[in-house]
Amino acid sequence: MGLPICRNLLKGGCELMVYDRLPERVDQAVTAGATGADSVRAVAQRSDLLFSMVYDDQAFEAIVTGPDGVLAGIRPGSLYVDMSTVSPRVSKEMAALLARQGVRYLRAPVSGSVGLAEAAEITVLASGEQSDLQACLPVLQLFSRAQTYEGPGEAARIVKLVVNAMVIGSTVLIGEALALGESAGLSRDRLVDAINASIVGSRHYAARAEALKHRRYGNAGPLNLVAKDMDLALALDGEAYLELPLLRYARSRIGCAIEQGQGDVEVTFLAEPSKRGD
Repeated sequence: MGLPICRNLLKGGCELMVYDRLPERVDQAVTAGATGADSVRAVAQRSDLLFSMVYDDQAFEAIVTGPDGVLAGIRPGSLYVDMSTVSPRVSKEMAALLARQGVRYLRAPVSGSVGLAEAAEITVLASGEQSDLQACLPVLQLFSRAQTYEGPGEAARIVKLVVNAMVIGSTVLIGEALALGESAGLSRDRLVDAINASIVGSRHYAARAEALKHRRYGNAGPLNLVAKDMDLALALDGEAYLELPLLRYARSRIGCAIEQGQGDVEVTFLAEPSKRGD
């Protein structure tokens, strides 16, 4: 999702310096008009406004605290915006380290698909200081359709995990609903269109309509990544000991799909219903 965001920023006239652990992705951004860097530190040294989006807690800690990371290069007073899907716990720990160095920190995970990122239609869920959101709002608007303030601290991290849980659970649900309709003789195409035209239609279902109709699944938002997100969401339970049967069932479906070698397939694959006895 990072490359489409970069392209939209460049289209909006931003001066952009980029780093990625994969050199070919840096090359793609440079081709689009960005300046490449050889480390996160180098980007941080040159930026008053710094964005990051990484895979998980471990990667987030590494880019913030590593010898060539954010804290090694960023100047006091700069604004650091992280758009990753990570745990509230690790985000809070990084917030304390950033504050000690006088760095402003906005949690800004995004909701949407790669296709929505390309169309600048993703949603930014922000928390921290509301003034920091306002400060970078003109930039956020270049690559997102909506920017919502969720509250102080780690509120946006929690909202993002709740949203992801809904995406995952609703994908399993539409798969079972389609199977039910097909078993009664209706075509999959007709069912998908009817669902999207109804009260239960959503941007999530609409964005995945063709994949649902034709069972053509790519690798954007793969199940290996979805498993991580679901584990983070379920960990929000803490000591409340919630049952959450639907979400726990969805997590078990993800595990089964990964065991069957589908870990690199997109989340829409969960719309393939399990058979009795599976």
